[in-house]
Amino acid sequence: MQGPKPSDVRLTYAEFLAYAEAHEGRFEYVDGRAVPLYGMGQPSDAHQDLAFELGARINAHLEGSACKVRLAGRLMTVAGTIERVPDLMVICDGKPRKLVCEILSPSRDDDLGKKLSEYRAMPEFEEYLVIDSMQRWVRLFRRTADGNFSFDVDRIAGSVQLHSIDYAVDIDRLYDNANVAAV
Repeated sequence: MQGPKPSDVRLTYAEFLAYAEAHEGRFEYVDGRAVPLYGMGQPSDAHQDLAFELGARINAHLEGSACKVRLAGRLMTVAGTIERVPDLMVICDGKPRKLVCEILSPSRDDDLGKKLSEYRAMPEFEEYLVIDSMQRWVRLFRRTADGNFSFDVDRIAGSVQLHSIDYAVDIDRLYDNANVAAV
């Protein structure tokens, strides 16, 4: 008989860090529990390719500034209780700033639900970019004057302008390089 799943056992943050270090895979710390990313599997090739492609392009764009891209970096979204691992974020002077990005996997509810709420509560992020790894679909949430995030339209082609870092993402090129077919 197997023991309890990591998401069933409450851990201190120090215990979570030790658990994550000692076990294969990647985990997020959510309300005192170690929650496996990607349902204990690895992200798909398309997921990894999209993160790498976007990260490389944004990092090249940011060259010479105080900002750079961090892929799969740890991010405490709710003080002491929730640590997320976004697929990509921009850090400036060593601190998360401006942009956070999630590449959607089959289990997408957290990215468009809980994580959206958590990132919205972090004023250091001006934009939240969501990219689907299974079909061409991009949604950009921008911070509004009242502190919320809003989006105008979903995009499946063309480009999306990231105002936070003054960069236009060429959606077609991004997906073509990740071998995600057009619908």
